Amino acid sequence: MKYLKVEDLCVSYPNNGVAEKLVLKNINFSLKNSEFIAVIGLSGVGKTTLLHSIMGLLKPQRGRLLVGKVKGNPAKISVVFQDPLLLPWRNVVQNISFGLEISGYPKGKIPNKVQPLIDLVKLSGYEAYYPDALSGGMKQRTNLARALAVDPDILLLDEPFSHLDALTREHMQMEILEIFGKTKKSFIFVTHLIDEAVFLADKVIVLGGKPARIKKIVEIHIKRPRNLSLKGAKAFTLLKKKLHNLLENETV
Repeated sequence: MKYLKVEDLCVSYPNNGVAEKLVLKNINFSLKNSEFIAVIGLSGVGKTTLLHSIMGLLKPQRGRLLVGKVKGNPAKISVVFQDPLLLPWRNVVQNISFGLEISGYPKGKIPNKVQPLIDLVKLSGYEAYYPDALSGGMKQRTNLARALAVDPDILLLDEPFSHLDALTREHMQMEILEIFGKTKKSFIFVTHLIDEAVFLADKVIVLGGKPARIKKIVEIHIKRPRNLSLKGAKAFTLLKKKLHNLLENETV
């Protein structure tokens, strides 16, 4: 079942009021139920533009985005941004609850909805902490739980680990894999790190060129569940090299 289908997508940005600059050209791919797609490419190639188009923040110049239905309704999309953007006057529970509150979710049912998510993202014991008392990893876990609270079918993640140190980033990669395995949701994960894309995804979309096109969609035939020891395996190294070769002649 396809949750999302992107057909001949072309997206432009205004260029100093003179002419529009074409950023994405003829983008085609589909996202299936419980599938993990990573999107890679050099900085500025249009990875975030693609997510913004899927979110509806940018109107395509041409092409279309088809969102599949779940139980008769369009698949629900939620976003995890690069910056957690937590509300500083709300604690962990209150930040995670925010989307539920504004959507009109019954107030009395919110605690039962939020606590399992706190357990899932490993923030048990930090429920009453405010953002200024949280580490970078904890802030992003709170951000992730907030996105999951509205029970999306598709989760978009825009370089969510880019502000984290290398060790914390690896811990978060493992947690994302655990969350993906438990929730069975569909993920589109933007990253500039090739090894992160290979480690997490079922397939990797490689963007390149000006305007950006899909150079290749690479299938990642590595069994799940995965652990960090995989990064030393020959199959992992070969996939990294393949993706690196696709990007090595790109410029921004």
